Amino acid sequence: MASPFMHRFTEDERARARVFADASKSRGKFYAAKRASRSAKTMTDIENGVLGEFAARRLVCSLLGEHADVSQVDLQVYGVSQKSWDPDLTITFSPQVGSPDPVRVHVKTFVCDRYPHI
Repeated sequence: MASPFMHRFTEDERARARVFADASKSRGKFYAAKRASRSAKTMTDIENGVLGEFAARRLVCSLLGEHADVSQVDLQVYGVSQKSWDPDLTITFSPQVGSPDPVRVHVKTFVCDRYPHI
C-alpha cells in the first residue's frame, strides 16, 4: 500500500490561501446561506481547497519533473456570474512525451486530521 503524500505548506502558501479565503468568503450567496452560522467553517473550507491545490501542484510537478509544465494555482477571486468549470490545474506535456493535448486536473481536498496531511 502506498503511503500518503505529505506536503509541508510554506508560510507563503498559508498566507496566500488565507488572503484568498478572506476575499472569497462572501461571494457565494448559496454557500454562505447554507453555512451562515458557520462563517469560520466557510473560511476554513475555502482555505483548505487552495492548500489542496498547492499540494496537488507540487506532487504533480515532483512526479512529472521536466516532462511537463503545470499551471499555477489561480488565486483570482471571480464573481458569482463568472463561475466556470475550468480545471484547477492544467498539465502540458513536453513534445518528447508525445501527448499534444493538455490534461485538465480538478482538485478536491479532504483534510485528514491536521495539516500537513491533505
